Amino acid sequence: DRLIGSDGKSTKVLKAHEIKLPIQAYNMTFDDETVVKSGGEHLWTVKIHGASRELLEWTTMTADEVYTHIENDKQITVPKVKEAYVDTPVKSSTDLYTETVNLKSMVKVDKVPMRCLTVDSADKLFAVTKQYILTHNTATGARGALDAASTRRMNVVRNISENMIKPLMRKWLAYNGTFLNDTEIVRYTNDEFIEIRRDDLSGAIDLEISVSTAEDNAAKAQEITFMLQTMGQSMTEEMRHKILAQWADLTKQPELAHEFRNFKAPVNPAIEEIRQLEIDNARLTNEKLKAEVAAIYAASKENIADETEKLAAARVKNAQADKLIAEKDKVDSERDLVDLTFLERDNQVDKLNKMEELSTKHTQEMDKEKLKHIANIRSMAFQARQGDQNIGVIE
Repeated sequence: DRLIGSDGKSTKVLKAHEIKLPIQAYNMTFDDETVVKSGGEHLWTVKIHGASRELLEWTTMTADEVYTHIENDKQITVPKVKEAYVDTPVKSSTDLYTETVNLKSMVKVDKVPMRCLTVDSADKLFAVTKQYILTHNTATGARGALDAASTRRMNVVRNISENMIKPLMRKWLAYNGTFLNDTEIVRYTNDEFIEIRRDDLSGAIDLEISVSTAEDNAAKAQEITFMLQTMGQSMTEEMRHKILAQWADLTKQPELAHEFRNFKAPVNPAIEEIRQLEIDNARLTNEKLKAEVAAIYAASKENIADETEKLAAARVKNAQADKLIAEKDKVDSERDLVDLTFLERDNQVDKLNKMEELSTKHTQEMDKEKLKHIANIRSMAFQARQGDQNIGVIE
């Protein structure tokens, strides 16, 4: 398969990598309304306006890094091919990069399966979409090839370091020990000298050799540069110089690294005086706050004591009130008892009177019955005297 390269001519596809889901996917919208779906690890060659001077030149970075610059409101320019050529000679790729398109927006979208391509063009660029927007070999494919070669080289170098360099260094130091005095001053670094003893150079010493490839150092240096661009303003001066010293180490600039590590900003007396005044003011403010807190605490303790005294007085008054209420209840109870006794006596009198009344009435009834009985006897005696055969029957 062949694609259009940055020179407008066809370029061979060296490898179509395995289809995978990217960690993050984006819809990249350009100012010609072209939309390209890209994985986060895919590489783009861009210019970033409004960033550092280095990024004003054509720079290759991942789509994730491009998204970070878009989020920081930076203008992104991407190269494109004006037209595709077949047999016509063309200008250099640098001249063709004058045809560009601006990246208008990037939006995170759902992940979809994507295939990475590696092409045979010199600058690793190939055109996509009908507008011939140039994109780079995928980071995954390129990094895989570089990592494999770097790993092989690193293994060889580490083997040489452990099995050749370190033993030779130990032997060399041991041999040097035979020509030294019992103690001698040697240079440890450009600025530091130490005293050593002959016995220290017997060969039983620790040697540390740092092994890395130029690609590893360049990748780490680029990451540090990007971190400084995005976070440098929020870092302290000391932290920035530490990171810059590490960057200088990775780019093989030991003297610059040493300057970064030992850099001390010049002291401005006026600024130092202002800083001291701010510290004194902060200390006085702190003391004032402590005094105010202590005063508030003391006042609160007095208020608590007053409230406790008032609460005790209220409890005494409540006890006195309870005593008065109890005494009143006792008087009321005694009064109710007297009233109850009177009522009971009154009820007994009423009962006696009623019983007497009933007894009188009963006596009267008995007297009536007695008189009635006497009358009946008299009537029967009269009937007997009259010879009436129906004694006791009254017609």
